[in-house]
Amino acid sequence: MRRSFLSLLAILACRFLCSCTPCTAGDYFEVQVLDNETRRGIPMVELITTDDVVYLTDSAGRVALHEPELSAETVFFKVKSPGYQAPKDGFGIEGVRLVLEPGVVHTVELKRTNFAERLYRITGRDIYLDTVRLGYSAPIAQPLLAGKVTGQDSIQSVTYRDELHWFWGDTNQLQYPLGLFRKTDDGVDCFYFGNPFPVTRVPATLAGIQDRNAYESWTCREELSEEYFTESQLSAAKPRRDSSGQLVWAWRKAPPVTQQDELRWLKQGLIQIEEARYLPRDVDADGTSLRSK
Repeated sequence: MRRSFLSLLAILACRFLCSCTPCTAGDYFEVQVLDNETRRGIPMVELITTDDVVYLTDSAGRVALHEPELSAETVFFKVKSPGYQAPKDGFGIEGVRLVLEPGVVHTVELKRTNFAERLYRITGRDIYLDTVRLGYSAPIAQPLLAGKVTGQDSIQSVTYRDELHWFWGDTNQLQYPLGLFRKTDDGVDCFYFGNPFPVTRVPATLAGIQDRNAYESWTCREELSEEYFTESQLSAAKPRRDSSGQLVWAWRKAPPVTQQDELRWLKQGLIQIEEARYLPRDVDADGTSLRSK
């Protein structure tokens, strides 16, 4: 009885140690999904098993599979990726059938049907997770969790010094879902606030938060002479332009420009629709009219 008990303990200990052994790059079966024209990896392609388990490619188009129960098994993956087309079988199903073996690399080529090419994920975590697991080097400094951000939306882009700078509204972080926006400008760590656009900031210090004069807003509104102003004075303020007629946007100690401001300026003929940053335009029209809803 004692011998049987000790044997059982030995088996359980072996199984526990095996389950705790970390995977190396050679333990994974690699799938890389490529654009058949550009030969670039395609991110966010879904590989779906017949029991609806979904594997999503990272920004290099890779999936690192480590499923011991599927080792040496032939597995069919349905391939789903809007804007791309996989080869179809006799039943018209887009997918591939692969034999999963550790250390083996399989390439799947898709035909791009969209004019635009999907390049990479910009935000969120695990952008190059599978690439890292497989032992490849990633092209960005923080391929797994940049800024502790897990997801963002409400995209705004700004052209500055011939470069596009992207800003998001709602930001999910590991420690909390929404409401506070934090990034670095000119070497100063800041908290960002917005509803829905993050257009107000303050230095990310206790002293900064407590100091009313430390808050700045992203605005092109002309300066108000008084420190304290009325709602009518705020509504009467016009957009500021430089000598060439361009709107002058900057961080200033003043109220931010809102959608209501832009709509009023548009009706007054003070700005053109293409100069508005916060008013949604109707993409189904000619791009120069506002959405009606």
